[in-house]
Amino acid sequence: MALIEDQQGQIFALATAAEERELELARLMERIVTGSAQAPTVETLHGVEEVRRWLSDQQERTTTEALAMSPGGGQSEAAMRAGLPLDEAALARGVRLRNLYLTSATRSAATRRHVRHLSDLGAEYRTTPSLPLRMLLLDGEVALLPIKADQTSLGALVVRTPAVLTGLRALFDTYWQGALPFGRVQQTADLTDQERLVVTMLADGAQDQEVATALGVSLRTVRRMVAALSDRLDSQSRFQTGVNAVRKGWLD
Repeated sequence: MALIEDQQGQIFALATAAEERELELARLMERIVTGSAQAPTVETLHGVEEVRRWLSDQQERTTTEALAMSPGGGQSEAAMRAGLPLDEAALARGVRLRNLYLTSATRSAATRRHVRHLSDLGAEYRTTPSLPLRMLLLDGEVALLPIKADQTSLGALVVRTPAVLTGLRALFDTYWQGALPFGRVQQTADLTDQERLVVTMLADGAQDQEVATALGVSLRTVRRMVAALSDRLDSQSRFQTGVNAVRKGWLD
């Protein structure tokens, strides 16, 4: 029991630190987007092809590390195929590649094959129940962020603003510290990491679609998870499922 309580305390501390860094980063990005901060260090790329050309050119210049957050569940085969030669070349040059995926990505056979292949070459992958944004940080000097989180085809922002890069690195490090090696599932107080996030969001009054977006899974999958949790907790409503989990001691 003491070990579980200690793990819960560590998880809570990591979540708190991540939330604080997300807020700091959001404020910085808002200043840049609204123009209230001078940002000659921000460039806009329009459309998928322009983003891919930039990635090809920039990743060839990367010398030490590439850090990525990849929400949305299993990655598209087209995106993985496009990025594979760049990742293989970077690893061959000795660049350290670290990528954070959602836990739900482990259900994708194509993603598992991709991860296994690059892991054999030295890349590192971990998973977490949720991620705050999609991003790529190269050598700590330049970051790529989508213009709109749910419409990556619109293009991306190339950011070289030092304060934003520092915030992105701190955010990545916090999530990486709390993540699990790809394919491993953590059980905490009778819950998997995904289930823990579900009941936490339900207790906060989140709707099923919000939970699905956070997990990177379908609405149907979330509803199955909620129904199973409700049965385990003898709950009559979604909100009661979250409340009962707290009462049972599954959550802090």
